[in-house]
Amino acid sequence: MDGLKVVRISCVLAIIGAIFAAIPASASITLFSSQTTFLSAAGSTAVEDFNSYSVDTQFRTQTLNVGAFALSGFGQNQSSYNLISTDPLGFYSVNGTSYVLGFTALDSGFSITFKNPTTAFGADFRGFNNAFLPQQGRSFIEVDGVQLTPPIVALNSDASFFAFVSDTPFSTVRFTFDSSLPPFFTDAFGMDNVTYGVGAVPEPSTWAMMILGFAGVGFMAYRRKSKRALMAV
Repeated sequence: MDGLKVVRISCVLAIIGAIFAAIPASASITLFSSQTTFLSAAGSTAVEDFNSYSVDTQFRTQTLNVGAFALSGFGQNQSSYNLISTDPLGFYSVNGTSYVLGFTALDSGFSITFKNPTTAFGADFRGFNNAFLPQQGRSFIEVDGVQLTPPIVALNSDASFFAFVSDTPFSTVRFTFDSSLPPFFTDAFGMDNVTYGVGAVPEPSTWAMMILGFAGVGFMAYRRKSKRALMAV
């Protein structure tokens, strides 16, 4: 095998290796209960406060587009929850303005789907994941198949903040119930000031295509150089 063929094969193997390296095996996710620390780690962010809504709007049986993301409930046991509530005096109101009145149960919950992939998500809550037992809450948050455990609050009226930053872009955040609990338990809560990362976040496949393109350009330049060298001999 001549030297030029060896170089070609090496270039192909390098390109394949670069493509696989650009696609993470699994996401690394960092959790936050401090808003200040989260904002410092998240970089550029935007906030949805739901204050543009003046009437209650449900997302139990419809997908509700709120701008940068959509809300969608699922399951047969959503009751009268999973809606944007405009009641400032509601039990689960976070700060006296419109908010998401969320709900999880054994077969029910809701999801947030972003129009553009992001790497950061956080929100203010009231009554979210209140303790069934001293060390056991009620709900989980799922992202890219990873199940996250939010802070457990003592009372159904307690306020909390929960957020996370991932090194892998994601598009969907799901709120689900702890299936190990008795089926008659549920988790109703308020959520407001949804904060999410903004800016260009290339998908892993995009990184792979970029690397492939750069490698191809470099290989073609090498071939032209090799041809010129052979002609000069």
